[in-house]
Amino acid sequence: MLEAGALLARARPHPATLVQTLAALAAALAYLGVGEVRAWAATGVPSMSSTWPDLAPEVRSWVVSLPPLGAMGGSALSSCTLTYSRRGSLFLSGLMFLISFILVGAAHPASSLPLVLAGRALGGVGVGLAVPSAAIYIAEISSPQLRGKLSSLPATGQALGVLASYMAGIYLPWHTLAWVCTTPVVLLLLSMLFLPETPPHLARKGRREGAVKALAWLRAKAKEEVEEEVDRMASPPTTPGEQGGSSVLFTWPTIHPLLLSCYLHLLQNWCGVNVIVFKTVSVFESVGTSLDAGLCTAVVGGTQLLATAASILLVDRAGRRPLLLASCTLTGLAMASLATFLQVGDAVPASLSWLPLASIVTAFLGYSIGLATLPYVLMGELLPARTRSLTGAFSSTFNLVCLFLILKFYSQLVSLVGLAGVYWAFAAVCLSGVPFVCLFVPETRGRSLQEIEEGFQGKAARAGK
Repeated sequence: MLEAGALLARARPHPATLVQTLAALAAALAYLGVGEVRAWAATGVPSMSSTWPDLAPEVRSWVVSLPPLGAMGGSALSSCTLTYSRRGSLFLSGLMFLISFILVGAAHPASSLPLVLAGRALGGVGVGLAVPSAAIYIAEISSPQLRGKLSSLPATGQALGVLASYMAGIYLPWHTLAWVCTTPVVLLLLSMLFLPETPPHLARKGRREGAVKALAWLRAKAKEEVEEEVDRMASPPTTPGEQGGSSVLFTWPTIHPLLLSCYLHLLQNWCGVNVIVFKTVSVFESVGTSLDAGLCTAVVGGTQLLATAASILLVDRAGRRPLLLASCTLTGLAMASLATFLQVGDAVPASLSWLPLASIVTAFLGYSIGLATLPYVLMGELLPARTRSLTGAFSSTFNLVCLFLILKFYSQLVSLVGLAGVYWAFAAVCLSGVPFVCLFVPETRGRSLQEIEEGFQGKAARAGK
């Protein structure tokens, strides 16, 4: 009996684990909204032909690419909102998502295409706010031993939003789909009313009592037990001679992790998977598979969700670097396989008509175990505390510029170098990540945010920068 009781006690999660997980899940609802905004176009745009049969291709491209464009503005705005409040920035992103989907839903009875475009742009603003806000919020509320798993939750939420939008879009018209997408956004807004501000943010703002209270709640400890940790949060590490203010932005310990974060976002967007997320049905039609495009859409959405969820279990066991290496390699090889299929063209026998689906599923699998999650995880971990609001906004903006460029000019690239040429380029970008990760990306598993920052400070001091 005593042994059974001991086993149950070990199996029961620590209160701190439960509290931090619930807080991270609530913040991850913002990424569920990101997934819905991105995947709505995959089924919503083809469905719009029932309302506007003569919808021009140029207008369709704007409906697809306006969210990344609006997200650039939202990301720039996040540099201000994150400075004021991490939690408030998440709440504002949820508000933008809600207004966005209401406008798109209301566009049908009004038969107003401008409402759709306005809604898509506002959805992009929500994306721009949500991407850095959720990553930074979760990184700052998590214990070092939980941070990897919890920081992977946003990408899982995004994959769930993509799959839910795919599946609902198969059966629902574009305007009804928009109304359905408001549900998780409302949950995000409600949950933000009950969550605390992040302790590091409060500590650096001089609100020590609030930081102690928030950290004690998150760690499930008495206030006296967390006071020393709060004091360390209030004094981020500095290099000798470092000055405060804006000059910190132009020091190597700030620029170095920012460059790493930006290149990871470049890999994430130019690996080609996001093109398939936004244009799933049209991509399957263009590669010439004989399988039903709707079925293929559901399959790749389910693959992304399952693989992204599995990455939560792996990220603190395998580490960030091994997962990134595996992700870049697998995604690159899958894109090369698809490019080969397209290169061969009509010479491919009918018995291999399944190859595009297999290649795309493999690409989603590879993408989901690393590139889908870890650029966001590492954005929250690598960027220094003192400049995280600004550098997080810059990194997020760079991410969204990359996404906008590939979505807006995908068709022009296809016209310029051919479909096979575009996917060969995607493969090359993916595989370039292998030497990049090997040479430059540090392992952050099990290290506190202060230790990671001190590591960059130490490298700068040794280099004399």
